[in-house]
Amino acid sequence: MALAADVQLPIEEGIYNEIPVAATTKIYEGAVVSLSSGYAKGYAGTDTIFLGIAARQADNSAGSAGAITVKVQQSVHYRQVTLASVAITDVGVAVYASDDATYTKTSTSNLLVGKIHRYVAANTCVIRFEPAA
Repeated sequence: MALAADVQLPIEEGIYNEIPVAATTKIYEGAVVSLSSGYAKGYAGTDTIFLGIAARQADNSAGSAGAITVKVQQSVHYRQVTLASVAITDVGVAVYASDDATYTKTSTSNLLVGKIHRYVAANTCVIRFEPAA
């Protein structure tokens, strides 16, 4: 139904989000975080939604699903990482995660996390992380 009066919607500002953590899961600070059945977990090669990078550790090892949350940086941001075989000509090339801490230029069975923003040195670059959610 179309509005007939002003409506004030709550504004949520910031670059972080708090996501409920999957049961029996520990997410380390700096981990690539993915969504699995509605819950956050460190990416392990099977999920398809990149939530962002964990801003701090969230240990739900002994808890049930959603017992705690993980703080995730969900805005577009830049981080220097290790990336094997990166070359100065790779700026703009897509980057994928093969697990919660390994980056690759290979798309097969991996999670898209962003693009190479700047070449730094052999095996080191800055990635422009682009979370999907």
